[in-house]
Amino acid sequence: MTTTHSPHAAHLENVLEQHMCDELVAHQGYRLRSSSDLDRDLALDKALVLEFVTSTQPDEWAKLEAQYSTSADVEFFKQLDANLKNVGTLGVLRHGIKIVPGIKLRLCAFQPASSVNPELTAQYDANILSLARQVRYSRRNDNEIDVVTFVNGIPVATFELKNELTGTTFKHAEKQYQKNRTPANEPLLTFKRGALVHFAMDESNISMTTRLMNGKTRFLPFNRGTDEGGAGNRDVPGDFRTAYMWADQPDGLAALSKDVILDIIGGFMHLLVEETPGKNNVPERRETMIFPRFHQLHAVRRMMADARALGTGQNYLIQHSAGSGKSNTIAWTAHRAITLHDDNDRPIFDTAIIVTDRIVLDRQLQRTVAQFAQTAGVVKTIDGTSKQLKAALASGARIIVTTIQKFSTEHLTTLSGMADKRFAIIVDEAHGSQSGKSAQAMTEALSREDAEDERTIEDIVADYQAARGPQPNISFFAFTATPRNVTLERFGRKGTDGLPHPFDLYSMRQAIEEGFILDVLQNYSLTH
Repeated sequence: MTTTHSPHAAHLENVLEQHMCDELVAHQGYRLRSSSDLDRDLALDKALVLEFVTSTQPDEWAKLEAQYSTSADVEFFKQLDANLKNVGTLGVLRHGIKIVPGIKLRLCAFQPASSVNPELTAQYDANILSLARQVRYSRRNDNEIDVVTFVNGIPVATFELKNELTGTTFKHAEKQYQKNRTPANEPLLTFKRGALVHFAMDESNISMTTRLMNGKTRFLPFNRGTDEGGAGNRDVPGDFRTAYMWADQPDGLAALSKDVILDIIGGFMHLLVEETPGKNNVPERRETMIFPRFHQLHAVRRMMADARALGTGQNYLIQHSAGSGKSNTIAWTAHRAITLHDDNDRPIFDTAIIVTDRIVLDRQLQRTVAQFAQTAGVVKTIDGTSKQLKAALASGARIIVTTIQKFSTEHLTTLSGMADKRFAIIVDEAHGSQSGKSAQAMTEALSREDAEDERTIEDIVADYQAARGPQPNISFFAFTATPRNVTLERFGRKGTDGLPHPFDLYSMRQAIEEGFILDVLQNYSLTH
């Protein structure tokens, strides 16, 4: 927390912090805890960890007590600390920990695909979300972080909050993290071991990072964008512009609501591991914890909610500019599509097929999608002959990543009887660059039709659906930065003005203003 020079300034500095915490406690089910509840050495709220584990898994805990008697909790926290150091907070929350053979304990329960199983729903409802203010976290001094939020006593996010009326902004919060929040030997701030994400906030803007590295810490925006399509956030009637963190909005739940934060932990975050050539040809390993930017989270959750409500046979146009992180968004869309179920626990989609004609991006997409895979065989990457494609479909692969050129009428005629299967076809850069003939072969084969055409994929789908209506077993998810009119007409949704609009928009203006792409006109000048 920034040092202030008067009681009035101190009060102003706390306005946002107080408001956010009050709202989370009152409306999002958070428990208010104190700084003294945090064990600084373990970076855990031990009382809440024990409450969740013992109340949700009494039989497993009884086994632990039978083996360790009065030292059961000591052994438990010893093993939990070891697991946090070895596999990290994300791994522990997702997969739990094994104490000894035969005793495994969950540290979090994620939302079931449907409400058919009341036991799973009860486990999910038992999660404990909490927060503490002015948290003294350090083992070396009494430094305080404004707010820390927890899931079942395990820290998931830290916040430094500023108030524009005092002349401080989220940029000052970023500098505070860089200069005064050294992660060395601090469990709460250690990469992978501690909190998953760190937010710098004021009333108007939010940025985030998943890795504190002192002055090298890099922050990314976590903003919704303005009504005009620029960087920052639009007004929220009766609240701060950053209220979407704690208050449900007309277009989605609050980012810190239980449903969203557990969705992020369970279905969005992942550790990206890359190896690059280093000195003396020794590979250098680079790890990046991926946390979705707001537009990615918003787009994927909205698409899946719509698909769950309406079923297959829908079109989605996602107009995301360069610099939007589209590879991750596409990968999230594919993985969420194959785990989506209706109210009766039936899968919405049998297979997600990601189609691109750009070889380099195809390889990038293959690696990105594979990063999300938790089960062997779920993802098939087709990087050779079309026989691989046929084999992947025949084996029941849930996600297939391929280039449009690998689809041909000759090899897809075997799919003509698959109209009883439901597909999510995710088209990358749907702006006319795809091979019309191959795309037509794919679409028709998946719908018991056959035709040959040289038009673009948008033209083909538009004419096909105009003549026969949308295919009830296929939903198209079209990602593009620059949609043509025909793309908007076919894939867009009609607005109140009667015109087609993208289902979700991350504009080029916002990407430029957020610094993800260069404004090529900024230094442009006419010369004679």
